[in-house]
Amino acid sequence: MEDPAIYLIVGVLVILAAWIPLFLGRLPLSLPMIAVGGGLLLGLIVHSGDPFGTPAGLMRTLSEFALLVSVLGAGLKIDRRFSVAGWLSTWRLLALVMPLSIAAIAFAAHVFLGTGWGVAIIFGAALAPTDPVLASDYSSGPPGVGEEGETKFALTSEAGLNDGLAYPFVALGLMLAGGGDHTGPDFARWVLVDLLWNIVGAVVVGAALGYVMARVNAKLPRERRLSASNSGLVAVGLAFLAYALAVYVHTFGGGER
Repeated sequence: MEDPAIYLIVGVLVILAAWIPLFLGRLPLSLPMIAVGGGLLLGLIVHSGDPFGTPAGLMRTLSEFALLVSVLGAGLKIDRRFSVAGWLSTWRLLALVMPLSIAAIAFAAHVFLGTGWGVAIIFGAALAPTDPVLASDYSSGPPGVGEEGETKFALTSEAGLNDGLAYPFVALGLMLAGGGDHTGPDFARWVLVDLLWNIVGAVVVGAALGYVMARVNAKLPRERRLSASNSGLVAVGLAFLAYALAVYVHTFGGGER
């Protein structure tokens, strides 16, 4: 089974495990019982052997899991409503500070370390983004408490978004390191696919999923809304589901899997 299918199935099962008990009324079923039963049923239906294939596949999946959870944690701490004007500090960090940091690190690596431009750009793209885990030491407080000044908000929101913006520069570095042409079709593909589609497509997938889930949730009686489950795992399930859908439409690196 491919990694996207794993994330898709686990995401759906997590959401259903939290949602189904709200519709069962007084039946003696709890979230853990449904989760275990769903896992048993999935094991009987799906016969895929080792879902990770190789140790390298396992490490990649663990890295993806850690990245998804850490970025999700940063996003959950943001209490400010989304708006272009209200998020100006975030846009400055993403559109100005981070690209300039990537360029400065890449230039230093090329000049002082003697690396090729491809490796230098990868180096810059890996070091420039604010790490969402390390940023949590000075980030906004828990969700819903409003403990965020402008600096804390900017760091938290930027840390949750910068990995998506850094990925195209990693792809650019890999292209150059592999002998790709920085002026021909290879560069055009990088602009159209790796830069524009990977960012815009992933944003559309995430926003659309969030909108659909919010609308469905709002149509239900209050006691049967997903938010009534009080389960933090729901957020993880939604993150898995959004990531799997993004990969299936070949955005955010989906085409290279």
